[in-house]
Amino acid sequence: MTPHTHRRRVLRLCGMLHGLTHVYHVALLPLFLLIQHDLHLGSLPEVTLLQTVMMIAYFAPSYFAGMLADRMDRRTLLGCGLALNAAGFIGMSLAPNYAWAVCSMLIAGLRALVLASTAGLVFLHHMGQLRRNAEASQT
Repeated sequence: MTPHTHRRRVLRLCGMLHGLTHVYHVALLPLFLLIQHDLHLGSLPEVTLLQTVMMIAYFAPSYFAGMLADRMDRRTLLGCGLALNAAGFIGMSLAPNYAWAVCSMLIAGLRALVLASTAGLVFLHHMGQLRRNAEASQT
């Protein structure tokens, strides 16, 4: 595989990962009533709190995740993000009670945080390389 082909593949995969992160942000919305029934919750605001917890876990520490992505190996961080992704959503699917579901959504929010900051840096690095190569070939 040529370096140019590799960079394009990395860019496509980062784009897919970014899109998947956004899909997970809205994945719970159509399931709110089912979650309320399965966890025997009294009101819908308790269910919507799960989404709120996930989004707070995603946005609150984002500055520190960016610093972490600058200082650590990005492949390791992407692997950790995917592991958090699996843990969060498997935990949510097996949640026997509300506390378990809240913890699972906290983990899922951290997953999005790690993946978004790391994939963004990988994307920018490879996009810059493609642009420099294109400019060099035009001269």
